[in-house]
Amino acid sequence: YKGVILLCQDHKGKSEALNTGTSRASHNFIFTVDADTVLDKNCVKEMVKPFMDERVGATTGTSRVRNNKNLVEIFQNVEYHYNNLIRNSFSQVFKNGIWFFGALACYRKTVLHAVGLFKKDTLTEDMDMALEIKKAGYRTLHVSSAVGYTTVPDTLRSLYAQRSRWWIGVLQ
Repeated sequence: YKGVILLCQDHKGKSEALNTGTSRASHNFIFTVDADTVLDKNCVKEMVKPFMDERVGATTGTSRVRNNKNLVEIFQNVEYHYNNLIRNSFSQVFKNGIWFFGALACYRKTVLHAVGLFKKDTLTEDMDMALEIKKAGYRTLHVSSAVGYTTVPDTLRSLYAQRSRWWIGVLQ
């Protein structure tokens, strides 16, 4: 693709890769998406709309489950719908988010730099960044019209591993 630059570096973790990309980016917004997430065609356009308000530091989209065949995946499908409902409700009622999913996120570049970029000492850099953004006085919003489809764990073992990492990261 024209204008796409591939950055290579020694493996130093996701946070370091995000920081390198953010530092080299030439645009005002940093869009992050997990490797297991596929975007709806209007996702990026919808994610940047709230940034018309200078108080918005980051947005997160609606994550939907791609794989929905076995009981573990169906359970997560219900959970994701519930989480999307709660995140959207808080954004609508309070004009601020409560949960932030980095699997599908957009950040104001100046805000990322103002809060010191992504921390390297946490397992959930997205949640940590959302808290730092709020602490700096900016809002985070859920954009219900920005949709991404993610592949969720398909076994209890992989679900447990993922959620353990999430809970430890949030506690950090």
